[in-house]
Amino acid sequence: MQQTASSAHAIHELLETQVQCALSTVGDGRPSQHLMAYAFDASLHDIFVASLPLTEKARNMLRDPNVSLLWDNRTGNTSDHRHGVALAAQGEARPLQGWMRARAAHLLQLRNPEIVPLLNRAGSVVFRVQIDHYRLARGSNEVTTWHPAPDLSHSAA
Repeated sequence: MQQTASSAHAIHELLETQVQCALSTVGDGRPSQHLMAYAFDASLHDIFVASLPLTEKARNMLRDPNVSLLWDNRTGNTSDHRHGVALAAQGEARPLQGWMRARAAHLLQLRNPEIVPLLNRAGSVVFRVQIDHYRLARGSNEVTTWHPAPDLSHSAA
């Protein structure tokens, strides 16, 4: 497992081409998965997701911010064994407020216009998942771990 510039490029490319990810949270000691629209920053340090506050995913992230995310480019064919790409990320989810929420909501709207009604609902929550590391699997044999550089330009609000 190594960290390379090509890994960062492959990660960015997969995030750019997909529109949803699977978010894994833990609540009451049990894992749970949720399909999510998302946006990301250019540094790949932050992934943004939104939810209503009373959903299972939001409650779980507020209680335990440790989450994982999964993307893939599966086609449902056996060629996925050779050419498939899967990306897992681990990080901490925190709700955003103020200008940071507005910035994240704007990024979400640009990638997912259908999410605008959710973002405009009173009480909707936008989460910033600060990524610790990504694990990129290409085919069935190549796995790379990549750590984004820490983002010191903002603090979670």
